[in-house]
Amino acid sequence: MMKRRSLFCLVLSLSLLFLCAAASAGDYLALPDPGAYFGVAPNESGGSDSIWMTYAFQTEEECDRAFEEYAALLEDGPFDLKRVDDDSDWLYRFDYVGPLDVEKLDDRSWDGNEVLKLANFSNAGASVQITLSSGIIMVDSGIRPEVPFKVREPKNSVSSNDTVYEWDKPTCSVCSGSGRCPKCGGNGTVKKWVAGTFEYVDQNCTTCMGSGKCYQCGGSGRH
Repeated sequence: MMKRRSLFCLVLSLSLLFLCAAASAGDYLALPDPGAYFGVAPNESGGSDSIWMTYAFQTEEECDRAFEEYAALLEDGPFDLKRVDDDSDWLYRFDYVGPLDVEKLDDRSWDGNEVLKLANFSNAGASVQITLSSGIIMVDSGIRPEVPFKVREPKNSVSSNDTVYEWDKPTCSVCSGSGRCPKCGGNGTVKKWVAGTFEYVDQNCTTCMGSGKCYQCGGSGRH
């Protein structure tokens, strides 16, 4: 059960203006960056149509606390997220109920407007994994836990065994790390003037083929 809601009230009030301003940029939903909140870089990350990141903690108890506190932060904040109760105590699903056109996760097992999943692997590596829609951006809002988490830093600053994770790669030079198509700004469409008229119509962006994702990094922001 999430019982830590009161921990966030003061910090949220100081940070929400920044988050709301970021969320209004295009059709992207801005959420608190979990790495900034947990105080550690992801030990693994990746994805294409959706993005996932895993954060490691020193103990199962710390992992449980991080899972519950970040879930409460998402649910209590002004992000138009609704946690859907599917009787799971290790996987929390969040549907988006706001006005933005946020792309859903490709999850055939779920019929709702799911845009984010938060998984607690406290008994299997003491890690928290977040999977989010490509229509979400993470912003360091300045929100921090009252008690810092005991985390485990990634073992290597650069991946070994010829494996390169997204978080090892430099920021994409085309989209400057946003993951958005530089032509359409991530909307997937552009305005085209109809010759001989005063009318403009929407058409699929030919740079990203309507996906809204940067053609060089595929939406990861890293290349």
